[in-house]
Amino acid sequence: MAMDSVELFLVSVGVLVTLFYAMKLVGLLKMLFPKTWYPLPKSFFTSLGEWAVITGGSDGIGKAYALELAKRGLDVVIISRSVEKLERAAKEIGDSTGRKVKVMTADFTEDDIYEHIERSLRGLNVAVLVNNVGVLPCHTPCRFLDTKDLEQKITKLINCNVKGLVKMCKIVLPGMEKRGKGLILNISSGVAYIPCPLYTMYGATKASPP
Repeated sequence: MAMDSVELFLVSVGVLVTLFYAMKLVGLLKMLFPKTWYPLPKSFFTSLGEWAVITGGSDGIGKAYALELAKRGLDVVIISRSVEKLERAAKEIGDSTGRKVKVMTADFTEDDIYEHIERSLRGLNVAVLVNNVGVLPCHTPCRFLDTKDLEQKITKLINCNVKGLVKMCKIVLPGMEKRGKGLILNISSGVAYIPCPLYTMYGATKASPP
């Protein structure tokens, strides 16, 4: 009888472990193949509005989002500090998708940019906001107290990685709330979830909001 109890216990543990890892596997498959698990109708994004606004949209991840949203029928506004990169990205997106592309120069490490952004976005039916812009305190890993111009870097990092996100939400959200629809996507970083002693300041400012 005692042996049967032990065997039953071990079988139960084995079943629970198998279920646990099966759920992990399903989660991985959902992450790797999102279109299969979470198919969206073609009209999903256009049903939310007409425009997508992407910060840091002149290259990298931001540009990729701008291109994909344009392919899905939205006109796009890309915001960055480099005029040359913005114009190149706008031409590429416009030529390949046929959608309208507005460019807006703004340095998110500064404080005095939001009145200009709000004025430029006024009247646009914004369906999607992608808060993508981000900046590193330095290009090479270093200790917090060894960061060159630390006081200035702290201000610029918080302005860009934290303040930029909430200020853009403040600008765009009233229109979405009024229409009762819209989507805001805040781009985080893997550094915010994996302990990186030499990137603590960046990781803290790029943690995804709840």
